[in-house]
Amino acid sequence: MRRTQTTLKMENNIRLHKITPNSTQVMRAFPNEDLGKDLKSLSVGQDVLPIQRSRDLNSDDFIFDVQLPEKPYTKRGLLSTINGIFDPMGFAAPFTLKGKLLLRDATPVGTDWDELLSPHLQEKWEDWRLSIASLCDLRIPRMYDSQSLSLCTNLRLVIFSDASENAVAAVAYLRFVNDDGSIRYGFVMGKSKIAPSKDNTIPRLELCGAVLAVELGETLSEHLSIEMGNIQYFTDSKVVLGYIRNETRRFYTNVSNRVDRIRNKSSPTQWNFVPTTKNPADCGTRANMNAKDLPQSMWLSGPNWPRNKPKSDIRTKDSFPLVEPQNDREIRPDITVRKTTITTSKDLGIHFQRFSRWWGLVKAITSLIRLARSFRARKGLGALREENCINLYQVAETAIIKTVQSECFTEEILCLSHGKELDKESPILHLSPFLDQEGVLRVGGRISKMKGIVPSGQINPIILPKNHHISTLLIGHYHEKVQHQGRHFNRRSLT
Repeated sequence: MRRTQTTLKMENNIRLHKITPNSTQVMRAFPNEDLGKDLKSLSVGQDVLPIQRSRDLNSDDFIFDVQLPEKPYTKRGLLSTINGIFDPMGFAAPFTLKGKLLLRDATPVGTDWDELLSPHLQEKWEDWRLSIASLCDLRIPRMYDSQSLSLCTNLRLVIFSDASENAVAAVAYLRFVNDDGSIRYGFVMGKSKIAPSKDNTIPRLELCGAVLAVELGETLSEHLSIEMGNIQYFTDSKVVLGYIRNETRRFYTNVSNRVDRIRNKSSPTQWNFVPTTKNPADCGTRANMNAKDLPQSMWLSGPNWPRNKPKSDIRTKDSFPLVEPQNDREIRPDITVRKTTITTSKDLGIHFQRFSRWWGLVKAITSLIRLARSFRARKGLGALREENCINLYQVAETAIIKTVQSECFTEEILCLSHGKELDKESPILHLSPFLDQEGVLRVGGRISKMKGIVPSGQINPIILPKNHHISTLLIGHYHEKVQHQGRHFNRRSLT
C-alpha cells in the first residue's frame, strides 16, 4: 500500500487524503495527515473507530445520522427538513416519499413560502417529522453480498419498476446464485419520484416507471461495468409490457416517446412480468411506510419469491400482446383508407390486346374520352366541349399511340423530355427521335423544307415498336383500307 501511494504521487501527482477506511491495515499505510478528520488523532489498532455521518467504520454499514432542528410549519421549513435527509442511494426512498407528498399538498398555487400550513397539514407533518428519528436504527451493509463480486460466476442486475397515482419508483438489485442453486439479492440503488398530478392515466405512469428503470439501469451499467443487454427488468403492468413488445400498432406521442426511450436502451425480451405482491418497487409508490418498517421491507431485502427456484407466476419468456387495443386511448385506431390507383400506360396497354381491329379499339377509346369529359362537366371540373367525331377519333388515336410509346420507349421519352441524350444502346438512336407538340415520339432528320408540301406525318413518321399488337392492328387496318394491294398502290388513298 505504501508503494502504491508513492507510485501515485510520483507518476500521476495524485495525493490521496481525507481517507476513512474501515480497515486498520489500510489506515497504517497512510500518514496521519492524509486520514479523515476524525482519524488523524486516533490510535490505530487500540481505539474504536468513530462513526461517520453516513457510515459506521466498525461494522462497515451505511447509517443515517439524522439531527434535524425544529423548523417552522411552512413550505420553507418542510423543504429544509426533507433536504436534510442525505440519501443518494435511495435506501429510505419509500419513507421520504411521504414527506415529499406532504410538501406537494402544502404548495397550492399562490401559497407563500413563509405562510403557516393548515392545522390538518401541521399535524401530519409533525407525525412524519417525529418518525425520522427511527432512521438512526437503520443499517445497510456496505457490501452488496458477503462474497466478493470478483468471485461470482452468475451475477445479474435486476431492476423493478412500479407506479401509482402518487409516485413512480424503480429499484435495482444484484442477483447472486450460490453453488447449491439458491439465490440472494443485494440492494444497489432505488429511486422514487412524485407523479405528475394532472392528465396522467395509470398506464402512462407505469410507463414512466419503466423509463425510470431504464435510466437507473443506464447509470448502474456504467458504474458496475455491466452491459445494458445483461440487465433484467420487471414490471407488474401487462399494459406496459404490451406497449414495449408491440410491433404492429402505433401510439400517440406521449406513449410513443417513452416506448422509444425504453427500446433504445433495452430489448423487449429483457422485460418481464412480476405480480404486484412480489414487486419491491411497489414499496416506493405507496407513501405509507414508516422508517422503522424499512429493514423488513422488500425495498431493501429484494423480491420475496422463493430463492431456490423461480415462481410460476414470474414470467420471463411469455409474449405480452396489447391489452384491449380497441379501448385503449393511447393506441392510434386502425383507419381503413380507400386508395384510388391510376392505371399506368403499361397496364392500359394490356387491354389493347382484346381488340382485333384498329377501328374497334379507336372507337372504344373515343367512347371513354366522351364519357370522361361528360363526367367532368357534371362535377364542375370543366366545360363539356362540342367536338365532332373526327376530332375525337384523332384524340383517341393519339392517346393509343402515346400509350404504346410510353410502354416500350419509357427511357427514351424520359431523356427527351428532360433534354438529355439517348443511351447508346437505345434501339431507336439511329432514328434521331424527338417529341412533337403533343408528346408523340417521331422520327427526326428528314428534310425540313418539305413541310407544307408533304404531310408532316410522312416527313416525321410516328415511331412504333415492331412485333407489337398495336403495330399489327395498324398494318392490318391500312392493308385492308387499300384492299390488299401490293407495293404499287396509289398512296394518296391513305391521306
